[in-house]
Amino acid sequence: MLLYRLCVVSFLLYAVMARRGGSSGGRGSSRSRISVSHKSSSHRSGSSGRSWFFGSGSSRPRSGSSHRSWFSGSGPSHRSSSHHHYHYYHSSPRFRRLFSSTGSAERTALFRGALFGAAAGYLIHQEGKYYINDSDTPIIFDDRPYFWSSELPILTEEFPVLCVNKIDPEDKQFGQIYNENGTRVTEIAYPCAKGESCCGYDCCYERSFWLEFLYEIIYGLLLYLVLFVVLPVVVIAVVFVVKWMYDKCSGVCRRCRRTKLWELVPLRS
Repeated sequence: MLLYRLCVVSFLLYAVMARRGGSSGGRGSSRSRISVSHKSSSHRSGSSGRSWFFGSGSSRPRSGSSHRSWFSGSGPSHRSSSHHHYHYYHSSPRFRRLFSSTGSAERTALFRGALFGAAAGYLIHQEGKYYINDSDTPIIFDDRPYFWSSELPILTEEFPVLCVNKIDPEDKQFGQIYNENGTRVTEIAYPCAKGESCCGYDCCYERSFWLEFLYEIIYGLLLYLVLFVVLPVVVIAVVFVVKWMYDKCSGVCRRCRRTKLWELVPLRS
């Protein structure tokens, strides 16, 4: 009975702590928004890592830009958000890449390789610094464009979410990237489709509050099922088998000690 109560209390505490780390806050009603990742470019996180995102309250038209437009759409291209709000996301795998975890250190390493590779041609290395070859040309990584500033990409109906990764100036690679005019690059921006969230240098599909809560409940139930049902049964079975083998061996040894040698060897007539 005491063990049962401890299990129930532990499960409730697990559910509460899990929801404290879950999704919080509502979404803006506008179709386009900016999600800024406060994690630096040198940050390393696991497949199930989490990151904070801040929704900008600014609203600014994007018409009349002189830079190269990567996306095109029939509707107006602009960024807007209804109010300041925070979002807390789980880094979860994309549906089209079930075996590639987003927001992970492996994902960041792949992006670094695509950016700083000599064959890529995005950067020119001089005297320990990296200079952008063409600031208007986006970085193409996994069929997705990445821009050197949040001012460059134009948001459309198809890609209304802009993700911005702030660069840590102490990073030995990202922190040494400079524009053509000699100023240091401070951010890397990339677009995501509607319904997607920013996950490191990738886009991932977010889950609703109740779906996330259901996953936490199922995970907790499976965890306690393994710890308090499956594991005890396995331990008891192992102990029973070991005891049975010990009794068998002990019985055989006792019979061997009582048996005389001439009883084991048949006498010839």
